[in-house]
Order: sequence, then structure tokens, then C-alpha cells
Amino acid sequence: MFKRLALGDESALDQIVKKYWHELLTRVFRILRNRYWAEEVLMDVFLELWKQRLKVGFMKYPHTWLHKVANNKAVDRFRKEFAHLSDSLEEVVETVNEQSPEEEMDSKEMKNIMASAIDQLPPAEKKVYVLRTVEGWPVKEIAAALGRSTNTIRNELANSRKSIQKIISNYLHLLLF
Repeated sequence: MFKRLALGDESALDQIVKKYWHELLTRVFRILRNRYWAEEVLMDVFLELWKQRLKVGFMKYPHTWLHKVANNKAVDRFRKEFAHLSDSLEEVVETVNEQSPEEEMDSKEMKNIMASAIDQLPPAEKKVYVLRTVEGWPVKEIAAALGRSTNTIRNELANSRKSIQKIISNYLHLLLF
């Protein structure tokens, strides 16, 4: 199929899309967790395949190229969309219960402290912390999306929690003494 594609056979592209669509969609969806984005990424992948058909058509393992391009494009899309997540940091500490004016004041102050603590994290730890606590992503999916090992993600989560705890502890110490 890929050799026919290299020769410009559009029906070969249709066959490749039919053969790999579901497999790649599953892979990309695991990273993005959004079907619409995943489908957009796949359209880009197959467009790239058509553009690179001469190169890809004569590769020994062209399906590996497809998987790599799909993964890279999904991670790029993830990074693009992640830039908007930092705007929603206030959701991390949002309170649902009705509160007295004093409690509301304390809650707002705690939100500000928490948001400030999160903002002080190194960028890598901040990404991991927000994805895990705000978005609720499993560690394995964060690792796949960021191209890191699950142990690295767990370490970054632990470090970010320690850092946040230390920042909050220092702030409360200043308040009390």
C-alpha cells in the first residue's frame, strides 16, 4: 500500500487511512483525552503522510513512521492546549460550600496562597501537578503525553506537593509569629 502511495495512488491513501485510523485514534486519544482534537490530529497525520509519500512509501517500516508522527503531533497539540490550563488554576482550590464572610475571606486568602504556591513551581512540576490535580489525568497518561517515565512523573508530583506544602507552611508561620 505504501509503495502505491509513493507513486501517487490516492486509493492507497484511502486504504491506509481505513487500516490505521482506529489504531492511531486510540493512541492519540490516550494523550489528548478529547476525541475532536484526536481526530484533528489524525487528519494532520494523514495529510503529512500524503506530503511525505515519496519518503515514507519506500521505508522499511512505514507504519512506525505513522505512529511516531501521530504521537508527536498529539504531544504538540497537548502542549498547545495546556497553555490554556494555567488560566484555570483557581479551580484547584474552589470552594463549594456557603461560607460566612470571615470564612469567605479566609477561603479567598487560601486560594490566593495556593495559586501563588502553584505558580512558584518549576514549569515541569507545575504542568504535572495541574494535569494530575486539576485535570485528573492518570500518571501513565501524563508520562505518555510528556514523553517521560512514570517514575519521573511520580517524583515531580511528590516534589511539587512538598514545595506547595513548604510554601504554605512558611506563609502560615509568618502569619502566626
